[in-house]
Amino acid sequence: MKIKQLSLILAVGVSTSVLTGCGIYNKYNAEKIDSDLVKEYAEALKQQDDSTAFGNLSWRSVFTDPALVDLIDRALANNKDLRNAKLNVDIAHAQLKGAKLSYLPSLTFAPGVNGAKYGHSDLSWNYQLPLAVNWEIDIFGKILNTKRGAQVAEMQTRYYEQAVRSQIIAGVAQCYYSIAALESQLKLSRETSELWKESVNVMRNLKEAGRLREDAVVQSLAQYYSIEATITDIELSLHEANNTLSLLVNEMPQKWTISPDATLNVPVMKRTAIPMAELAVRPDVRASEMTLASAFYSTASARAAFYPSLNITANG
Repeated sequence: MKIKQLSLILAVGVSTSVLTGCGIYNKYNAEKIDSDLVKEYAEALKQQDDSTAFGNLSWRSVFTDPALVDLIDRALANNKDLRNAKLNVDIAHAQLKGAKLSYLPSLTFAPGVNGAKYGHSDLSWNYQLPLAVNWEIDIFGKILNTKRGAQVAEMQTRYYEQAVRSQIIAGVAQCYYSIAALESQLKLSRETSELWKESVNVMRNLKEAGRLREDAVVQSLAQYYSIEATITDIELSLHEANNTLSLLVNEMPQKWTISPDATLNVPVMKRTAIPMAELAVRPDVRASEMTLASAFYSTASARAAFYPSLNITANG
């Protein structure tokens, strides 16, 4: 009897070791990936975030212009891409709830009634109230890997939402200061154009007085036309920048009133490369990592599908 018990224990132990070796029960761990870059990334995730680093500052402490802050708030409230990202988070959260409920038994209740009549007999009724219970025992990790995959999928959507949020803030700020720079450039170009226009008139007067030749007047006129063409290009770029900002804020295309003197004061960072600690906290990088983790658990689920399933069923 003891030999049979020992054999059973050894068989269970060997089976567990084989299943673990196949990666069915393993958790995703970036440190186990055979890549120096990924291992460096995993080590950077363990470091404590530096709250004073420029990348970890709140956008409100970086962008202090009241007009820009108002535009960013409107973009975060109205942007369709951000709304879509938030809906994806809700979908992933609901899928995670469904994966967790897979551990519970399922109940099927399908009541029915039918009647039959033969000859001159009265109509006889037959009532059915069947109840079926099915409970899958997760021995080989099928439900476990599905739940873990749903967890990393939810984390991926949250990181993606954060990445979209960061892109919207950066996009609005970039358009804002681009419009300010173009307005300043347009103002300077128009003032320069007026000066060259007066210069052309002076050249013509000097030419009529016999003090200059025709080629000097032609060169001055060509420079004036060149500046006029530049003004047209600046106006086109300004129109495109206004349309881009309207698209980000999700409002009708309009000309945004932005002061040409608007400037951004940020600390000067002198370095030759970006530290891994800053790359590791980027939401788009974390979202890509969650995509890899999701593929890891999908592979584990596919391996678990080769093993039999154990279901406890009851009908009444």
